[in-house]
Amino acid sequence: MPSFANADLGSSSDEEDHDFVPDAPKSRAKNGKRAPSTDGDDLEVKRLKQEQEENETAERKKQAAEAFEALKRTAGNESEPKSTVEMVEVKRSRRFAGENLEETVNLPADHPEAIAYLNKGRIEPTKSAQPGPRKGPLKRKPRQSLEQMSAALDKGKKMTTLEKSQHDWKNHTAANSSVQAELEAHRRTGGYLDKQDFLDRVGDRKEAMNAKR
Repeated sequence: MPSFANADLGSSSDEEDHDFVPDAPKSRAKNGKRAPSTDGDDLEVKRLKQEQEENETAERKKQAAEAFEALKRTAGNESEPKSTVEMVEVKRSRRFAGENLEETVNLPADHPEAIAYLNKGRIEPTKSAQPGPRKGPLKRKPRQSLEQMSAALDKGKKMTTLEKSQHDWKNHTAANSSVQAELEAHRRTGGYLDKQDFLDRVGDRKEAMNAKR
């Protein structure tokens, strides 16, 4: 009775096929070592990515907090009242193009020029504070008539013959009312011939007056 060990199982069709290549075990590498699993690598990448995101979030929060604090400090500085600097109006005198000019500038109260100007302003009133002697009322000049003023202007001025004749004729007509009335009548109603005749008579009178002198 043949045993199971001596039984000729025969060669399989796969072993007889020279082109057959058996599949390598999936869990082992080429050298017989187990291939590394990719699950651990994925977890490590996820952990690093999460840490990076957390760091970026923390950095953004920090920057936002710093910007907020800086904004509060700026607002606090603006709300504080600024100390106003007292300014003094100073007048300066300078010479330009042969003329004395005066300009006005505003300087801080602690400026040396402003201090000197204020001290000068305090000293000057003390000098003029003492009242001086009272002056009496001004004498009014007597009024002069036009003739007196004309005579004063003409004083010392040599009169011409024509001016002397006019002056004498004015005095003559003023002394004789009849001549003055006749002049007025001819001035109002008189033709050319009447006026010419009157002028001739006046000329004769003037010649007679000059001849008497």
